[in-house]
Amino acid sequence: MLKLLLPVVLFVSCGDRIVETTVVEPSQPCTVASVSEGALITCPDGSQSVVYNGTNGSDGSDGEAGVDADICTVEEVEGGAKITCGDKSAVVKNGKNGEEGTDGQDGVDGKDAAPCTVEPTGTGIKITCGTSTAYVNNGVDGQNGSNGTDGVDGTDGQDGTNGTDGSSCSVTRNKDEAKITCTDGTETVIKFQAIKVITIPVDKDNKKDDRDSKHN
Repeated sequence: MLKLLLPVVLFVSCGDRIVETTVVEPSQPCTVASVSEGALITCPDGSQSVVYNGTNGSDGSDGEAGVDADICTVEEVEGGAKITCGDKSAVVKNGKNGEEGTDGQDGVDGKDAAPCTVEPTGTGIKITCGTSTAYVNNGVDGQNGSNGTDGVDGTDGQDGTNGTDGSSCSVTRNKDEAKITCTDGTETVIKFQAIKVITIPVDKDNKKDDRDSKHN
């Protein structure tokens, strides 16, 4: 079997340099290795070629200034919310409630409760439920609270009405009585009792002796 080798001439442009490379199609593939200045291509026949890295291009010109974004607002409306951005608006409606789920399975029946009894004791009651027993004792009277502060004095009452004017009376005296007569038509009689005056003679000498004895 006869293999033909066809030479290929490549013109590789790297920046402002043009490298002429002749590549002969080998029976084995060529390898490519990265080097500092670019890529090194090595073929089985021993031929090599370097593809140099290109230089950076110049910066492009600045683009046009962008348009300011519209400020959006949210407003609650009936049935949802209204979103407004500039001169455009949209309404987002509230979602509908989902369908009710199916009923769950019935739970396991609980155990029968133990009957309870209540029995009075000397200090309270005894409660028995099955094998459980509890005592509730009577409460103890609390201490008397301290006396409250005196209340505020009440306001003075209103003055009473003036009394009626008294009657004018005159007194008429007789020998053994006095009669009081008033303008309201009443009369009062006061009787005087006879007073008996007894005169006791005094012995001047005896009276002097008595005084002397008192001084002694």
